[in-house]
Amino acid sequence: MSVRFFPATMGWNKRIDPLEYFACAIYTRGALYFKGQIDLDRFINAMSESFLVFDFILSTFYRDSNGCFNASYPPTNNVEQCHLEIEKISDSIMNMNNISFDQLLPTSKTVGPSQLSGFAPDLTNLPMGVLKLTILSDDGFVLGYSMNHSLFDQASVFYYLKYISQLYTVGKDKINLPRPAVVNSLPMENKEFTFKNITEARQYGDRVPGFTYTPLIENLASDDKPHPFSLNSLIKLKFDLDEISKIKSQVVEYLSTNDILSGVLFKVYTMTSYLSDEEIFTLRYANNIRKFAKLGEEIIGNLVHQCRMEMSVGEIRNQSILQLALVNRKSVEDIKFDHFRNTLSWYRYMYDNNEETLNYLGKTSFTSSRITNWATFDYDSIKFDTCTPISVKSVNIAQYGVNTIAFDIEDSKKIFTIPISVPPDCVPLVKEYGKSTKLFTTEDMDKPKKK
Repeated sequence: MSVRFFPATMGWNKRIDPLEYFACAIYTRGALYFKGQIDLDRFINAMSESFLVFDFILSTFYRDSNGCFNASYPPTNNVEQCHLEIEKISDSIMNMNNISFDQLLPTSKTVGPSQLSGFAPDLTNLPMGVLKLTILSDDGFVLGYSMNHSLFDQASVFYYLKYISQLYTVGKDKINLPRPAVVNSLPMENKEFTFKNITEARQYGDRVPGFTYTPLIENLASDDKPHPFSLNSLIKLKFDLDEISKIKSQVVEYLSTNDILSGVLFKVYTMTSYLSDEEIFTLRYANNIRKFAKLGEEIIGNLVHQCRMEMSVGEIRNQSILQLALVNRKSVEDIKFDHFRNTLSWYRYMYDNNEETLNYLGKTSFTSSRITNWATFDYDSIKFDTCTPISVKSVNIAQYGVNTIAFDIEDSKKIFTIPISVPPDCVPLVKEYGKSTKLFTTEDMDKPKKK
């Protein structure tokens, strides 16, 4: 079953700006799991009412006469687009622990092949976003989503789902959240930050935000390394938050859970024999820039600043997790809004020079990895009556060098999870490291889970 919603106003149109353009070829996909029951009619009504203020989600993409992408509704080609897919699972054997994650995301019933993959080289006629509500027979439901990254970072997705949940629980007359607004990043650009030529711009992209120019055809080519990254093993790290708290308590300085997790990733990614002590390892992370820009959570957009930390492999191997966590903390504290403004100017330069964004995904490497943290938001504020998320999961993209921090419930305890991609020679070392530190257990992701 699928539901089509209609715009509350006559029309909406926005030209995709440089910041949005650089992310628009990617759809962010994930799911929130809930125990309890949901009233289907009330949910559909809440989602319908959400479009009085989140009207831009109803838009589809098209190129104008100047070749620029726009998001607009009604669709320019009059194609009907459903924005909610509904599936009721009557099989009692299917539950939250064994249902396929892909089954919980919007399917081909509501999205096209490129959106299903998460990469859309051509956005023409594709929707801004689609939800899927899966109602399970074992007293639970799941909200899956596929949202275009041009306007939706995880903070934007979180705010939208929180808004829907308030409409569902208290109604539109009692909702106490600010009205959402799509960010205008153009005034934030540093007009004085420029590039002499495309070579200089590509060097900045590689060095600062970590977007390395690698034509897509080269990125897909075979890897001539002794061990190709594509043959890595995928394992999930499942973190004990109590043990993390013990490490944080060992220092007077403030440390976040994220600092500790970054320290662990530094360690596990440099355990491989394919790296020498002299090589430089780069750990990149995505930072929600709203606080630095003095913007509220209601500001919708891809407001993510790409940061980096560089250390020699030997230095990482010789330092403790606590020492590496302090490195991460200093990096976060050194973030300035002006850094983001400079990168906005880089997005502008690439946009004006018609650079294809998928050519900047870079090639996976043993000397770098990237973190995005989905576990930092107050998910308890997403409440459908009394039901709050017990788990947040994302599509696994560790094989592309991106590690997503999410959370789950195991043995009635909340845990943080991170899928990682490491060479086979790392796997026993990582598992033993988790046991010796007591920080995490592991789960093999290359093999099907036992039911």
